[in-house]
Amino acid sequence: MSKILIIEDNKDILYTNRTMLELNGYEVISAETVAAGKKLCLESGNISLIILDIMLPDGNGLDLCRELREHSDVKILFLSALDTDKDVIAGFRAGGDDYLEKPYHMEELLLRVKSLLRRKNVGAVTRNFGGIEFYDYSFGASCNGEDLMLRQKEYSILKFLCDNAGEYFTAKEIFEIVWGVSNADTSEIQPFYNTISTVKEKISATDVEIIHEKSKGYTAAIK
Repeated sequence: MSKILIIEDNKDILYTNRTMLELNGYEVISAETVAAGKKLCLESGNISLIILDIMLPDGNGLDLCRELREHSDVKILFLSALDTDKDVIAGFRAGGDDYLEKPYHMEELLLRVKSLLRRKNVGAVTRNFGGIEFYDYSFGASCNGEDLMLRQKEYSILKFLCDNAGEYFTAKEIFEIVWGVSNADTSEIQPFYNTISTVKEKISATDVEIIHEKSKGYTAAIK
């Protein structure tokens, strides 16, 4: 059984996350401050994953992550209401393995947890398409040494389309895969259109393009 440490000062979020994880078979311990989280890290053995809030009453989760990385490769999933590209990149640079923006669906949290617990501690390129290098360990992508600064959903959409280059997928199909929902109503998928537009902008200087054909859907191709 995997042991998960949650460091979160919002009691409602802490209770909900802890309960859901325990119902899914995980052993969960928790803390509401940086100091208490550090103490548990030292005293509790075999922690497989830390779910870490960034803004805590007595400190910053980013600083705690950096400190932990000096002697531990435990998986770290950041949870935060901060959602700018700068904040996401800061989380990865501090040594985080993944970043989930509040609010989020519990199903998405569970999928992230399962994915992280399966992931090996490697930093190798997992895919190269048209000069874009993808790093699944950090949900990051770069081209010619420049970080594309993709957010989670942007990365997932681009990676999915590049992995299936030449195949067309409708907006609804991509939304259901990336957002982790099923039988989505057409009215629910607006976030996809906003995200795909941003992805196109961020890869505009690369050799990869996202093609949209009304009768087919979306695909990735090399220019």
